[in-house]
Amino acid sequence: MSSQQTRGVTLTIPAHYFAPIVMLALMWIMRVISTVAPSTVHALGVRAWSPSSLWAIATSPFVHVSWFHLFSNSVPFLILGLIVAFDGAKRFATVTVLSALAGGLGVFFVNRPGTVTVGASGLVFGYFGYLVLRGLFARGMLRKVIYIAVAVFVTGLYGVSMVIGLIPRGTSMSWQGHLFGLIGGCVAAWLVGSTGKQITPQNARPSNQTESQQTGDPELDRLLRDLDID
Repeated sequence: MSSQQTRGVTLTIPAHYFAPIVMLALMWIMRVISTVAPSTVHALGVRAWSPSSLWAIATSPFVHVSWFHLFSNSVPFLILGLIVAFDGAKRFATVTVLSALAGGLGVFFVNRPGTVTVGASGLVFGYFGYLVLRGLFARGMLRKVIYIAVAVFVTGLYGVSMVIGLIPRGTSMSWQGHLFGLIGGCVAAWLVGSTGKQITPQNARPSNQTESQQTGDPELDRLLRDLDID
């Protein structure tokens, strides 16, 4: 009598994909807090030309002035953030920090003195800039093709709204944060491309790591091995 064992398949999600999800959850938690205590919006925002508020560059992306403001940033932040996270945790952190830093310094120096800026749109523009330019600095034809395809996708999805967001219109929208966040993302694309390590037979992963990533499809396995993922 023969017995047949059923082997279950476990789907595991890489940990670095949780980073943008956790960040978005913190934004929603902060919106609840600021609804109860509205003063937190100004307390955690970047106040232009006020050195005592420079620390708020780290907190302002998590604070939004209204539920509509939060929702309008949530969808593009999650979509673009997850795509950036595909490159790995270190690269996601690099793009996020540079975009937040550039956007925060931009609103600090370029805005009218005393103006308080909050919101995640600087990060959204930074992620957009990174994804659009990443293909220009990628090493290897396969990676260039993949990143250029991603650039075409995100440009078609958000290109028009991004251009509109860079135009000064005399409203409460911070075009300064958008512009400098975009610059930060572009700088991140250049840094990642200039320091990225191309996978070659000399620096390839050990065989036991490579075998653990095999899918059974030789062509797909080759593509996965060629990807430059941290």
